[in-house]
Amino acid sequence: MNDFSEKENSCRDIFECLGPCWHLWSPENFEVIFRNEEDYKFGMSIFAICAKMCSGVMVLTFEIMSNHIHVCMVGEWSEVSEFIDMLKKFLERHFKRVGYTINWQVFEIRSRALETLDDIRNVIIYDNRNGYVVHPEYSPFTYPWGANKYFFNPDCCRYTASCSKEMTVREKRMFMHSRIGESVVGLKMADGYANPMTFCNIGLAEKLFRDAGNYFYKLGKSVEANRQISKELGESIYYTDDELFAAISHICKKRFGNGLPSVIPANAKIELARTMRYEYNASPKQIQRILRIDTGLISQL
Repeated sequence: MNDFSEKENSCRDIFECLGPCWHLWSPENFEVIFRNEEDYKFGMSIFAICAKMCSGVMVLTFEIMSNHIHVCMVGEWSEVSEFIDMLKKFLERHFKRVGYTINWQVFEIRSRALETLDDIRNVIIYDNRNGYVVHPEYSPFTYPWGANKYFFNPDCCRYTASCSKEMTVREKRMFMHSRIGESVVGLKMADGYANPMTFCNIGLAEKLFRDAGNYFYKLGKSVEANRQISKELGESIYYTDDELFAAISHICKKRFGNGLPSVIPANAKIELARTMRYEYNASPKQIQRILRIDTGLISQL
């Protein structure tokens, strides 16, 4: 058996021993929840305490956006459901307390069971990219509000560990507005919020990939997998020019026998422009740059 097969089989064995795995998300068409850095720090910390309090769940990765969240989690559904209810409860309690009105009655966290190794890999990648695709000022290794930047990044892990300190009882009470989280142990604070390394099993999540190269390749190249997940979730995913060009060049080669989108016939460009807009959520500027067609024609389409 070659090295590739051995590594892949090892990943599959680990996945099959995990138990029930889930992708949790709240829809992105919700009003803004986290308005500023203080709100994000609260969100990170309340998420951490709830995850620790629900001892039957294990977080592999998560991402907090301004108006929605993504989580890849392991656990029996009864335990996962308890975590969801607790997180919603304490989010609502906090924002009511600070006088920020949110319609929590329509806020929901949806779920999907992850049945295969490829599925859980794709979800981890999708979640870890989520901040980067909306905020181009970050990369998947710098977006601060999630576990993403710790994956296969030992320097970041060492630095964060070196400046972390134990979360105090006072801090737990401040985040929960209750004594209920006082018994939680093992949580540490870094930069004013809970350190994800102390409540996410990032090491185990990394073992679902053959190695750092496998993770990095999927992080940059899994355009189709990310598009499929975004369609399932009803989210609007965005691609960089490089990602979009690679995907459209592949389609161009397959449909028209030429991998250069800018040189295909005019009718083919119109067809491809529709594909880019409605299947890949490309902006008019991206369509213009990649296909080199007139902006007036794009607006007509």
